[in-house]
Amino acid sequence: PEDVNEALGRLENAFRLVKASEPVLKKVYKALRAGKISKDRIDRMVGKALELDIITREEAELLQQAELAREDAIQVDSFTQEDYMATSAKGKGGIRQQLSDPAMSN
Repeated sequence: PEDVNEALGRLENAFRLVKASEPVLKKVYKALRAGKISKDRIDRMVGKALELDIITREEAELLQQAELAREDAIQVDSFTQEDYMATSAKGKGGIRQQLSDPAMSN
């Protein structure tokens, strides 16, 4: 799926971007090992690598897009306890209750 509004599409998009950004990330970590930049949050290390011309602006943007897509792909849906119980198999109003309700059997 290509649609990033669907879960699988978001996951595939994140995978493509993360894979494409690997060589750039290697440059950042190489600079870190060489002592050119300090260990910090990835966004700050990328900013410093850009500032020192270790990576290009386009490469920094690719890393940013990959990180945003990765974060988006791993987000989980959140439900209130009431929402969850309303649709769970055992909860009040859940599928088991609906199946055992005589009014639902007609």
